[in-house]
Amino acid sequence: MLDTQRATLKSFDETRAFLMGIVDSFEGLHGLLELSDIENLPYALRLAQNTLSRIYDYPNGPTQLKEDLEKYPEEQKKELMSLLDIALKSHQQNTVLIDHLMNRKAAEQASSMAQNASSATYGRGGSVAEPRATILSHSA
Repeated sequence: MLDTQRATLKSFDETRAFLMGIVDSFEGLHGLLELSDIENLPYALRLAQNTLSRIYDYPNGPTQLKEDLEKYPEEQKKELMSLLDIALKSHQQNTVLIDHLMNRKAAEQASSMAQNASSATYGRGGSVAEPRATILSHSA
């Protein structure tokens, strides 16, 4: 039974490198999201999904990852748990930034649709739209 427990437990360096990769990925995504570049939102969402997939691809998933971290000596466990905490906080911040970008994109799309609607009161430049015809333009 001890052999099956050790089968999923990686070396400290491997686990540290794995968690550093997750942290680096989330922090890179955070930098991209802070640019507020809506055009890069689909790429950012794919990056977030790929990073989360790496966590879920850990043998037996994130639950096993946490259990494995508990098996390391105290000092190593503290370092690894700290990395996991950093990754979690970064992911939460990214979630908020993604939500803001998605809301902004939806608002911009709604605004664009409203401005382009035939019943819009104002023109594209914010000025009052000119009437197509007036009563005075008809000769009787």
